[in-house]
Amino acid sequence: DTKEANLVKEREARQEAARKKQEEKEAAEKQKAAEREKAREAEKLKALESQVRKEAQTLMKKALVRFGKQDVDDDDDDPNCGFTDEEIETLRRQFNLIDKDGGGSLDKAEFVAFYKDIMQSELSKKEIENLFDELDEDGGGSLDFDEFIKLYKTVAQIEAAKKDPLGA
Repeated sequence: DTKEANLVKEREARQEAARKKQEEKEAAEKQKAAEREKAREAEKLKALESQVRKEAQTLMKKALVRFGKQDVDDDDDDPNCGFTDEEIETLRRQFNLIDKDGGGSLDKAEFVAFYKDIMQSELSKKEIENLFDELDEDGGGSLDFDEFIKLYKTVAQIEAAKKDPLGA
């Protein structure tokens, strides 16, 4: 009886050890799968940021041509600030990517990170913060989409002023 009971206990102990080993294996596989998924998501985000960076550069080139010689108040009545519907869609994608907290507006930190990373600006943080303040028309401390789309026009006009400071 005792021998048989010991054999049963040994078998149960082996089964328990095998079960724990299987659980550990499954947990490790789940961890690896989660890490692979996280890496895929990081790659997707990196690709999206690269695409947005290219789109931003393209929009800036268009803005430099379109707005570089216009007076600042030329199209105040145009809610799209002179952009096409397709360009507005691109700007909306950018805005949504930058709006990390999904709040529907950009705070100064989100804007500074965007401007440094996506626009690849050589402006100092203080200059970018000043640009933010200039775009923040209502003084609310954040940029809504309507304020954000004025970024390209404003920067284009600043760049044009640098090239031709007398406006001649």
